[in-house]
Amino acid sequence: MTVTSDSAQYVTVNSPGTITFAAGATVGTIGLTGVATGATILHATASGYAAGTTAAVATPNFINLTYDSVGIGRTNPVAGFKLSTPAPAGGLPVTITSLDSTKLRFVNGTVANPLVGTIVDTVPAGTGTTYIDFTVAGLGAGVVPVLAVAPNYAVGLIVTIVTGSSGTPVLVSGGGQTGQVGTTLAQPIVVQVDSAGVGVSG
Repeated sequence: MTVTSDSAQYVTVNSPGTITFAAGATVGTIGLTGVATGATILHATASGYAAGTTAAVATPNFINLTYDSVGIGRTNPVAGFKLSTPAPAGGLPVTITSLDSTKLRFVNGTVANPLVGTIVDTVPAGTGTTYIDFTVAGLGAGVVPVLAVAPNYAVGLIVTIVTGSSGTPVLVSGGGQTGQVGTTLAQPIVVQVDSAGVGVSG
């Protein structure tokens, strides 16, 4: 897919200006560069597909998301975002959305609460150039785009990798284990080591 900008004095498309989709893929990303405050129309063309258009705005106000990975069955309490400029009077509501909530969700308040695919965090007026933290939870292995949207700010985007196996671990063999092969292991798996880092039990 080829992507072009009508007004390169405001927004340019990063080289090489194309997106390559793997077989079966439906989502792709491309970099843009803001040159000066203003707007442009982006065009996307690909053989066999109807052309697409969208608007892009270059602004000094943008959101920087600050996390990139989490393990399956784990939470990451240091995920967050940063505003390029302080929040305006009245505060700034920032909506953060996982584009695949089967793999990545957010902790809404305490960890005991149900996980959600979208959260809204209001940044108090005059703040935001420091990081605002929240917690993400990994549910299934894969690559998940995450969006951050706020009024009069450029959309923030980051790709988060959820790592690990989504299967249930079972005992295979050896290691001084006393359980039967195929036994489902309790979670979490705890391994004790001696002062040299050698496993002694688990």
